[in-house]
Amino acid sequence: SLSAAPLTSYSPPANDGDVTIVLDPQFNGAFMDLSVLPYNPSLEMPVVLDVPFSGGRAVQAALGHCLRLVQCSKEGAEILSRERELGNAGAVGVDARRSLMRMVPHRNEEDPHLGATLAEEEKGNGSPSVTHNHPMSIADAKKNQMDHPEQVENLVVVEESKGSTHNALPFDPPLRTEVLYVSTYVNVDCSSPRGIDRAIAKNLIASNLVDVIHSPDMHDVARLFAPPMQAYGRAIVMVRHPIARAVAKYQWLRQSNAEVKEMTLEEFVMSDFAEDNILTRTIAGRKDLAIAKEILKRKFLVGLFDRMDASIERLEIFLHWNNISDDARSCQQAKVNRMMENSINHNLDLPPEGSPVWISLMKKNGLDMALFEYAKFLYDYQGHTLFGIPASST
Repeated sequence: SLSAAPLTSYSPPANDGDVTIVLDPQFNGAFMDLSVLPYNPSLEMPVVLDVPFSGGRAVQAALGHCLRLVQCSKEGAEILSRERELGNAGAVGVDARRSLMRMVPHRNEEDPHLGATLAEEEKGNGSPSVTHNHPMSIADAKKNQMDHPEQVENLVVVEESKGSTHNALPFDPPLRTEVLYVSTYVNVDCSSPRGIDRAIAKNLIASNLVDVIHSPDMHDVARLFAPPMQAYGRAIVMVRHPIARAVAKYQWLRQSNAEVKEMTLEEFVMSDFAEDNILTRTIAGRKDLAIAKEILKRKFLVGLFDRMDASIERLEIFLHWNNISDDARSCQQAKVNRMMENSINHNLDLPPEGSPVWISLMKKNGLDMALFEYAKFLYDYQGHTLFGIPASST
């Protein structure tokens, strides 16, 4: 079991040969070192690195639906789109919270059936079930730019000026929160550079409206904590086996992309749809395994996709979110289990180890494989040093 004692001491594992690795100053200054304990909610903001097909949706559902935390993620772009459509910018105060809409949920990459299920749950709970359709342009953007959610907010802002020839102002409503599906989000897209620009301009970190940020780009999010902002990010990541992650993406795109639908797995691996060491590049900001390892051990609380329940429990203990009701705990277990059991998270048809397609995937994700093995080591190391788990139990 995890230790209930306050987390007050942590030293990251030493580098081989005592080599000193220098991190980017802006990134290093933006995120608190894991060794600085305990977590201080008045000074820090949890930031979850959203690596595609690695369990980010399960974390988001657990924190949003079950713990009722307010989140900043790509869902903020959908809220902005709806606000623009309704023309309600500035209609209510900055700290107002509304249960305005039940938009038709898009089929997310980790649970294609989640939208319909959540809508049914909402009806069962007596919540409003008014359905609104997205503007067609947003739907088209999501269909054509599935791998680039930042395009949605970009399109919203561009459309605001469409039809005007001069002095068109971008759509920029006050900060507020909305219930989207069954979780609460702020109306900022923290997954895109434009959204981070908006968050900085609106002083999101100091607004006290958000409990946790989700983003695929920690280096961009680092801008939120640049001076004179007197706050820091706390980095969290869920890591998945790179081969399973790639096959999950393939299965997802076969359902949603006409080109990939006609591809074999071998053809997919050789195409531009298959990513090249995305975990390493996302964490390090470039293809540099040494930097990625250094950042992972110094900055990140590490969770594993294959140990999602335990990883979320660690996250909650670390952030002091573990004093929750039995109902919230049951909600969290049920929701995480359901999302983890869907077709692209469970019982994937992986290629045989050593087969040509396996070898091709390994070549394309060699750095990520090394980083994944290091993440597994860190998961065990942090379990022992941070959470009091005996080494033989991790």
